[in-house]
Amino acid sequence: MGTHWVQLAATDAGMLCAIFLSASRSLSALQPPDSVFAQSALRYKGDCIRSVNESISHEGRALSDATIAKTLALASDAVRFSKLSSSRLIVFCSF
Repeated sequence: MGTHWVQLAATDAGMLCAIFLSASRSLSALQPPDSVFAQSALRYKGDCIRSVNESISHEGRALSDATIAKTLALASDAVRFSKLSSSRLIVFCSF
């Protein structure tokens, strides 16, 4: 399973941002709230959202696996950090 994520991240910059977002969130949990990891997480989240928006505008209704994976990664991040309404909005807007 791990190799699939690496292959997807190697072919899609937005997916790489989603992986870095998850890593930054995990590291920021061990640091003060204003740490460099918290700032990195915000940057990677913005990059991932931008990538999803670009993918949806190019793909239309036939979404790729990478676009779905990025959307689910953003929803997972939102749920993990208690922003359930954000995760519902991300999934709803993507489909």
